[in-house]
Amino acid sequence: MPHYLSDAELKRTAPAEVAAFRGPIPTQIVSNGEYNPLPQTEEQRKVEARVTQLASDLAPKHGLSRRKFLATSAGMAAAFIAMNEVFGPVFEVSRAEAATPGVADLRAQALSGQFIVDCQTHFVRDDFKQEGLLDLAKYAKTNWNPKLWGESKLERYKFENYVKEIFVDSDTKVALLSGAPFDDSSWDLLSNDQIIAARTSINKFAGSRRLLGHSVFTPKKDGWMDQVDRAISTLKPDSWVATWVLDKGTPSDERARLLKHEQGHYDIVALLARDLFNEIMAIKAKTFGAPDDPVDAVKEILDTYDPRFQSLQDLYDGKTGHGLEAGEQTRWNGLIARAFGESRLSAELSGPARPGPTPLVDVLKDERILH
Repeated sequence: MPHYLSDAELKRTAPAEVAAFRGPIPTQIVSNGEYNPLPQTEEQRKVEARVTQLASDLAPKHGLSRRKFLATSAGMAAAFIAMNEVFGPVFEVSRAEAATPGVADLRAQALSGQFIVDCQTHFVRDDFKQEGLLDLAKYAKTNWNPKLWGESKLERYKFENYVKEIFVDSDTKVALLSGAPFDDSSWDLLSNDQIIAARTSINKFAGSRRLLGHSVFTPKKDGWMDQVDRAISTLKPDSWVATWVLDKGTPSDERARLLKHEQGHYDIVALLARDLFNEIMAIKAKTFGAPDDPVDAVKEILDTYDPRFQSLQDLYDGKTGHGLEAGEQTRWNGLIARAFGESRLSAELSGPARPGPTPLVDVLKDERILH
């Protein structure tokens, strides 16, 4: 697969399919090749060790090997237990779900009717001819699912199988169909018109809104604003995707700079979402005098975070000059890494004298970037 890591970065990494912990949850950040992943944190190492220990203790009760146990619903429950022990009571899970055969499966069945939205789905147009796409299914069959069918047929990625796997074989209630542009347009998955045509077809058949649709645009590409205006007036997408296709002549160091800066935007959102979630979950440990008090507490948190998502993105762009100020970009890379990897004691988040992740805002206040 293509990647943007330097030779030095490649020497510091290992392929996830052979080096990563083979458990039901990831226990460290895995890169898709666009950025150099952060090292495993101390908390992630603790979760990994605890999942391994729980699997060793509980797999015999299920008559399974440790590896097979971790592939079951009970193994997933064990992973949730491990994360609760390290990060605090975030997930609602009982030890019986991990220890007693059948309990986790019963809960999974009871939850099968829950509302599930798959917010990034794809299929390819009927005249798509790029057989290089088949490598995805071939890899999946070799490494993940030996029973996977159609790994050598592009039909696996087309409309009929999309409907079957999204709406028949899974518990998904609503899906969002998207697309992606490429330097080579023969690789384009679907046009915006095809996305909306699929939305219309499925929703008409279902008699309800089961499929939502993106419109995709590429800033600075010839005629891109005309495409946006047309989509607004005629296609009426449910949401938008702005994607960037770099010119083939763009130097590799410029690509790396752009990708690293854009990764920072993603990381800021991920950190704020984590911190927001932790603050809301901390409410569970509090005692309130009136039924509406917890709702008011959640609203107060949301009112604090809602403007923060955009203001910190603007601050990041302003300080780094959209990544052009190398010194400031390096500084922000370090701040983001600190927020991912640093822990602080927080009785409110994790119980007395237990470490919790350091909120991004606290890191920025430490450096006097925020007040």
